[in-house]
Amino acid sequence: MAAAVHSKTRKGAVENRSQIEGKIGKAYDAASDALEHLAQTPNFARIDFTYVDRMLARIVDPPTDAKQKNGRRGISMIKQWMLDEGPGVILLEVLGQLSWRLVDLKGEEIDTFRRVLPWLPGYSALVKDPRSAAIVVERIHHVRESKRSSSPASTPRSEQYRENTSRHHSPSSERSSRSSSPNWDTCLSSDGLVKMFPATVQCRGLWRNELERDLVDFYIHSFAPGRTFLQKNNTYLDLIPVAEKSEGARSALLSLSASYMKDYLSSDVTRYQEADHNYMVQAIRSLSKDLMFDEHTQSCLVTEMLLVQHGVVNELDADVCWTCHIDMLDVLQQRSGFEASSEPALFMGYQYVLAMTAQPVTRIRARKPKQLDWIVDRNAGNLEHICGILGLSRRLLYLVACTTNLATQDISNDEKRVQGEAIAAQLNGIQQWPEDATGEALDVAMQTAMAYCLAARLYLLCRVFGAARSHPSVIETHEELYQLIMLLPSDGTFFTGLYPTWSIFILAATCNVARRQPLYRLLQAIDERNKGNISTLLPCLVKLWTWHDVNPPAGHWSKGWWEKMLDAVPYRAKILSLG
Repeated sequence: MAAAVHSKTRKGAVENRSQIEGKIGKAYDAASDALEHLAQTPNFARIDFTYVDRMLARIVDPPTDAKQKNGRRGISMIKQWMLDEGPGVILLEVLGQLSWRLVDLKGEEIDTFRRVLPWLPGYSALVKDPRSAAIVVERIHHVRESKRSSSPASTPRSEQYRENTSRHHSPSSERSSRSSSPNWDTCLSSDGLVKMFPATVQCRGLWRNELERDLVDFYIHSFAPGRTFLQKNNTYLDLIPVAEKSEGARSALLSLSASYMKDYLSSDVTRYQEADHNYMVQAIRSLSKDLMFDEHTQSCLVTEMLLVQHGVVNELDADVCWTCHIDMLDVLQQRSGFEASSEPALFMGYQYVLAMTAQPVTRIRARKPKQLDWIVDRNAGNLEHICGILGLSRRLLYLVACTTNLATQDISNDEKRVQGEAIAAQLNGIQQWPEDATGEALDVAMQTAMAYCLAARLYLLCRVFGAARSHPSVIETHEELYQLIMLLPSDGTFFTGLYPTWSIFILAATCNVARRQPLYRLLQAIDERNKGNISTLLPCLVKLWTWHDVNPPAGHWSKGWWEKMLDAVPYRAKILSLG
């Protein structure tokens, strides 16, 4: 029976192949041969990745020789392909036959080639399989490790992080009586996203040596407290029991800690840099194994959450976009072990939903659509409860996702208006609240949630309804949001990962000239004191404002201006994170 099905499938492929001619057909055949080869080795066991590694080495370190123009073009095309379809597409180079054929294709031919690839049996399964992405990320780290070991000097860190390190570091007193513990910048620890808070968390099974003890100590007492001031709802601490039982989650946690310590310490930088790399490799390897079993779904989600966090705050040093880990969420949510109430899953959904608000419709449509209804599943708990590590509720996050989805739909203006008004009604009626928060913590939590809600209203007004910056409703909502943002703490105890960066992005995209400098200075001051994703946001805001200078609003309505504004921002190989 299986043979009959296989024969029927191959016949369908041959019939489709007859419609493809020339260079496109040869590239199609090369991809077909690669898929057949991969199908012979389940779970990628005993695969020779020589050719894949060679291509990844060129992607990690592109050729600079002027004579290799076609090579650079081919690499750029493959990187875009990986970004659109997922990292797993690079496995089609397993036989070494595809890349050199793609270089010969012109722009329209490449589009045609990618359009007919789904005809091939096994192609869709390959790009959707989370193990494909996991094995590619593992191979990338293997390539970088090989380059590092063959180089006479270790790979230098980015200039921006080196500047941040010198800016952040200053002599400090011992954090504890242990002589091996690192010294911390007291200014950073008390005012930035890195705190010095006690935490009563048992973690004896999490570290195995002195280095790991320091990494775990930093994670529990410095990193995790800096993610939220709602400590009773701190998912970063709640996931420790999972990390004690899962090698993937444990390694991802250690890698994340090391990535911070290498930038916040004035000594032992190389030590923590190597720890970051080594634990990352271990995390990816363990994840690729855990993905094979449904019973490991929760540990996979925790591992993926930590890897997304790592990718967001280390974008300049990352090999692949952080979204490659979120792409695995599509498969994990179909498994029996997936729980709609999972906060690691919610964190990844949050990062994806907010990032798509800064992507043009054309790029959103080019990506595989994501199923996000689980965010408001009836088993997910109270949908208007403010998540302790996000600063907004599930319902509000889902309404932002619905707004973006509505903007991408090719429907009549009347139908879009009706659906948009339904979203607006829900936004106006939402009642968000935090759990177990009192005093100033309650005030800041409510202000943060309101900042997200006001930004969501602005986003709906502008992207779906086409209201220009000069529209009275936009001006009124913008003013309320601006005053709220300026009241929120940008340092101290109540400045944490809950800070609504996305709301500031929406504010900046709709502000007048007078508001630009205060917003820029606010973000710049935060960036100077903290490791995070604001350094990648600032150049984007400048591009948005440049577009506004050239395209001032001609009235209260300007249909499609949001898309035109986003299209004016130069393409980024890695998607901008706004969470």
